Amino acid sequence: MVKAKKPSPSQIIHDSLKRKDPTNLAKLVHRGLTYDQMLDLREQIGKEIIKPVHYDLLLKWMFHDNPAIARAVRIILLFISDTNLQIALFTRLAQPDVHDVPFAITYNHSEKEFGIELPKVPGYGVSHYGSDNPQIDRLLEVLERLYRKIHSGYIPPYFRS
Repeated sequence: MVKAKKPSPSQIIHDSLKRKDPTNLAKLVHRGLTYDQMLDLREQIGKEIIKPVHYDLLLKWMFHDNPAIARAVRIILLFISDTNLQIALFTRLAQPDVHDVPFAITYNHSEKEFGIELPKVPGYGVSHYGSDNPQIDRLLEVLERLYRKIHSGYIPPYFRS
């Protein structure tokens, strides 16, 4: 008897998107994950590229009625380093009709860097020093808009007005 190979986190994500069923995502990112296991998961899925056709579905799942699915999708969105996906995510969160921004968006003035995180989940930073890269500059621009929205219009130095 041959055991079936366990699907990789990437396979689970893409299969869930293909089937339009987020159930397995909650199993992938369950509450019992340790910090080290989360770092391992980030390493495994960090370089994934999500097709733009799936962005709306992921963004919808981020606010799923099942809190375990919503949390899992938020973690997955935090861990995938697909800049186009991040731009779409933060553009959506910056819209006036979105009132629940699940990510903590901070700004370190001395480092000129945004911090993006979820409670008890390893986050990441995006620095203004990377603005010479057009993709990073687009991401910074949308993070600036989102930061102003969260912090009632406050514009730190180096932000576009």
